Amino acid sequence: MRVLVTGGTGYIGTTLLRRFPVDHTPVALVRESSRTELLPDDIETVRGDVTDEGSLIDAMTDIDAVVHMAAVNPGSRNSPEITSSVSDGVFQQVNVQGTENVFEAAADAGVESVVYLSTTKAHPEVEVENASMYVKTKGKGGNLLKTGEYPFDYSIIHPTYV
Repeated sequence: MRVLVTGGTGYIGTTLLRRFPVDHTPVALVRESSRTELLPDDIETVRGDVTDEGSLIDAMTDIDAVVHMAAVNPGSRNSPEITSSVSDGVFQQVNVQGTENVFEAAADAGVESVVYLSTTKAHPEVEVENASMYVKTKGKGGNLLKTGEYPFDYSIIHPTYV
């Protein structure tokens, strides 16, 4: 099984890529600006960006499943900007529209299943006052899956602080 991993150059992503079962082949989606020095040496990479629909269609070739973790993430050392200086529009572009792009490309490519990494504070049963733009947009990304419009199976993971 070939699994496309978005956000594979992040903290969780680089750890996940080291732990795939032997019968699965992970493929890391990397942007032109991605810091790839922490990726395992034997990991296949494909160039793409969640905000570029065309690159995702190409990246989904021969992919069976997707783990979608790419996001504008507060505190990430791999982010090109300090997230406090990122506009709400960039959070929307990457965390909502980029997520929708991933799901649409996966559906078009016949991907069988998708795992979406959200955040605890975006879980529907967790009450949060003054949610950050990160939490709001991760919640919107997860809500896209709940519409039932996609033909693949999915899981949403809501990790706590990493």
